[in-house]
Amino acid sequence: MDGHLHIDIFDVTLPERAATEGPCPDADLVVWLQELGRLHRENAGRVRVRWHVTGKDPETCARFPAIAALLRERGGAVLPVVLVNGRVAKTGAFPCCAELERIAAEDLVLASQAAG
Repeated sequence: MDGHLHIDIFDVTLPERAATEGPCPDADLVVWLQELGRLHRENAGRVRVRWHVTGKDPETCARFPAIAALLRERGGAVLPVVLVNGRVAKTGAFPCCAELERIAAEDLVLASQAAG
């Protein structure tokens, strides 16, 4: 562990498109993306976020066996999936801001301890 909080998000589309396009723009996702940005700023860049579009990057599953297993077992309905430091934190929806804050607080402490 390198002292950072690594958040990997797996979904069928990019966040900007999911948040702003289509007949029902997702205001909750816009807020969530802003929260990710706030966590990054407030933690001196120790929060790293990577967004993986599962349909465009089939090799993603090979790099993340937990994602491959979830998709095999539950199909696309499991998306979005949020991994935090390699463990599944949420499936089927994005964590609400309070959940994200709790996850970040817990995992940043663990990451700092592991980095020594």
